[in-house]
Amino acid sequence: MRNNDIIWQKVRNHHELELPPDRDEVIPVQGFHIPAKTTFIVTNPRRNRYALLAFDGAFRPTKDSPVLSKFIHIGTNDVIMLSDYQLHELQKAGRIRPVIGPGDGPKNMPGSSLTVTGPKREKALRMLEYADAFEDYMREHDNWTLTDEQKARIVAEVAERLGDDSPPRRSKWYELMKKARTGQQFDRLLNFVDNDAAKGNRNPRYGSALAEAIRVAAHEVVALQGDWHAIRSTLVQWASPGEEFHSLRELILDENGVCKIPDKKIQRVLGAMNRYVYDFLWHGVDYAERVHKRTLSQIRPDAPLAIVDIDHTTLDLVVIDDEYPIVYGRPDLLVFRDRCTAIRLGWGLAFGAPSYQTFLEGLKHAMFEKDPSLMNGVAYPWWGTPTCLGVDNAKHLVGLNIRAAAKEFGFQTRAYRPAHPWEKGALEVLFGILGRKLVHRMPGTTKGSAEERDEYDEEKELAVPVLTMSEFQGFLNYLFAYIEHFRPTQGIGELATLKGVPAERWEQLIENSPQAPLIDRDIFTRLGGDVGTVTIQTRGCRWDYLTYQCAELVVLATHPKHKSDRKYEARRDPGNLGSIEVKDPYSKAERWINVPICDADAGYAEGLKLHVHRAIVKYKREQEKKADRDVGLQDARREMEASLVELHARRKKHKTAQMLARFYEGNVRKEQRSRVVEMGRVEYTEGRLDLASLPAREPPPRMNKRAIGVMLTARLPVEQQPKAVVSRTSAPKQIHHPAHRHHDAPSNDDGWDV
Repeated sequence: MRNNDIIWQKVRNHHELELPPDRDEVIPVQGFHIPAKTTFIVTNPRRNRYALLAFDGAFRPTKDSPVLSKFIHIGTNDVIMLSDYQLHELQKAGRIRPVIGPGDGPKNMPGSSLTVTGPKREKALRMLEYADAFEDYMREHDNWTLTDEQKARIVAEVAERLGDDSPPRRSKWYELMKKARTGQQFDRLLNFVDNDAAKGNRNPRYGSALAEAIRVAAHEVVALQGDWHAIRSTLVQWASPGEEFHSLRELILDENGVCKIPDKKIQRVLGAMNRYVYDFLWHGVDYAERVHKRTLSQIRPDAPLAIVDIDHTTLDLVVIDDEYPIVYGRPDLLVFRDRCTAIRLGWGLAFGAPSYQTFLEGLKHAMFEKDPSLMNGVAYPWWGTPTCLGVDNAKHLVGLNIRAAAKEFGFQTRAYRPAHPWEKGALEVLFGILGRKLVHRMPGTTKGSAEERDEYDEEKELAVPVLTMSEFQGFLNYLFAYIEHFRPTQGIGELATLKGVPAERWEQLIENSPQAPLIDRDIFTRLGGDVGTVTIQTRGCRWDYLTYQCAELVVLATHPKHKSDRKYEARRDPGNLGSIEVKDPYSKAERWINVPICDADAGYAEGLKLHVHRAIVKYKREQEKKADRDVGLQDARREMEASLVELHARRKKHKTAQMLARFYEGNVRKEQRSRVVEMGRVEYTEGRLDLASLPAREPPPRMNKRAIGVMLTARLPVEQQPKAVVSRTSAPKQIHHPAHRHHDAPSNDDGWDV
């Protein structure tokens, strides 16, 4: 962190940070657990200036007032009070991060989460596994001290499970335990990144081939109900000429033909064998399954965000674009549901097979407050960081990716057993309600099967795509915010057999939710971001027909090593193309620059998803090719070429060059006058009006209308317009803020019809 850096400068006072204001109306939100004396780096909205703030404990002025976090500005000693909502806003914008290690270290730079890649990331994940194993063992046995023998056994088990030929040595064990307890939870993986990869002897004690030979011999002997002496005899036999491991003879046998592998090594391999595998080899599959079978009892959590269930379903509906004749197909909906209160924290949409990026999009939608610009006025005060995720057995949910994400975010995962839908029965009921009572009643539904569609007449207009992207998102916003969250739901009351209102339960229990650490928003981009390269031109940098520009790009463009055709690494969020991250290759410490979309493209790119943009680009390119092959266009081009030839012949006589210059200048002035200008407004008061210093007014944010959900309205009859949507038979009730209404919410969906 260098103060003379043009892009990364320290502010003189905390007012230059432009901290987000607190809400006028007090609404309970999830609190944060911040260790005492922790120092944070807080940036301004552009993230090019920073200040160091030291946490000095919590402060509550009165009994009925919210808890405030007290920070000291290092440099001026000014006291700054921030509410939990303000901390949520700073975390959502990626403007707060704790100081990790030296102040000028790469871990404290913006985008440091994106630098953990390759072998460095793989090693950090292995060290994280060992540290978590120590903590899990101590938590399970309720003993917060470990002997060296216990530590060695834990390390051996983890190394066997990971196939790690170079587990941490004794001198590293205490360091891992200390990092797990005192390290920052902002990005857990950064705590275990080794900055000195060349330190120590990295050569493995035993090669992977020899370790595999010992493991195979152990399985073979256990199946024959032998002991570790039989393993030594088996290795000697397999090292004989013509046997499977004869190539390892020099590593297994000494000059006298005796096995030279230490007894402790063989005993460790035998002792580290999985207990299910051991019983399977020794007694058989029936005994192993009977002994190790586990029953997962459905215990209801006592606070919100303790357990959040995830599942997905493909809705029987076809969605089209708002402007162009583009059919996206049947949407796959991924829903995050809080088990304690039945609140739907967030959701993700995909067209086609569900992906890992859909999961990350839904997780981000659930963790942060919903953008009011994308909700079209729908109030949605439900969000937070889950402690445990209950996931289905879909590959994109229980695979290696989701487990890696759980490690890096710091939450746990709990996979439901195959063919056990009752373990997440609430989500299954929700998807049934969406299908039978709502989606199958909409025009454009594909029904559950082809046989079911054949039972209806063509006049029903089944499988005709009539819902646009914005209408479908508006339908989900309204359904969850004003219907599902105020409908009495069974299983969330005092007893599992009683019903409760999700919105009321959330408001009552949210203050008891587990405290969550601050999370780096860049982790989402690191896990599932789109990666590419861009070049910097005079208008900025362009990626997939979108232009991004900011003042910081001038620093890269004016660098002595910069060339016009040089490609810079870039990343972007697939859920929002409003900005990208460009890597600064000239900085000694790796750094990424946030580059927003240019104002001309902001109305298109803000809130737009990557898969929607690609579908639009594909359609526009097909239209361009079709228009370019038009016969009339070819004839017009030939006629224009003939006119240019004649124009050159008469150039000297009629002075055509001067006429063309005047014509071009007139068009330039016309283009300048046609630009859209946001006019300011003068507020008249009783005092004098200072025309020299009128207040500047920022224009409203420009968003892509495909990203803004709109409520479905009635349309024209079929003979006038072939599209129809869901409408109400009567005027809807007045909607109040969900945090302050409990009894005036709709209790069912009886007013919906086709």
